[in-house]
Amino acid sequence: MPQASVFIDGGYLARILKDLGEPKIDYALLARWAAEGYDLFRTYYYDCLPYQSPNPSNEERQRAAARRRFFTALNRLDRFTVRSDGWHTEVLTALRIHSSSKSRSICKSVSTSPRWSAEAA
Repeated sequence: MPQASVFIDGGYLARILKDLGEPKIDYALLARWAAEGYDLFRTYYYDCLPYQSPNPSNEERQRAAARRRFFTALNRLDRFTVRSDGWHTEVLTALRIHSSSKSRSICKSVSTSPRWSAEAA
């Protein structure tokens, strides 16, 4: 079976999830769903830490610490890699699958395909 890598634009996904009421997501299940029909090689999650001013407030520090904990949790998932700080997530417009022989973009509807939602499991 051909292999696929899944690329997730974390900022874009967070915005969609916010519009949907911020459901809890099973990211491992999301990656398997996105790579359906392929052997999942790796999932790359691209995002950045929230802005912090030169003299960060307690709220800014807490927000950054929470995001670091989230990134650490994702990195612990099997075949997951988080790319942050210095990577431009704007180049990723949705979930993308890249197989070794070809590249194709997919756009599976978040609102109509909740199979990867932790709340649906």
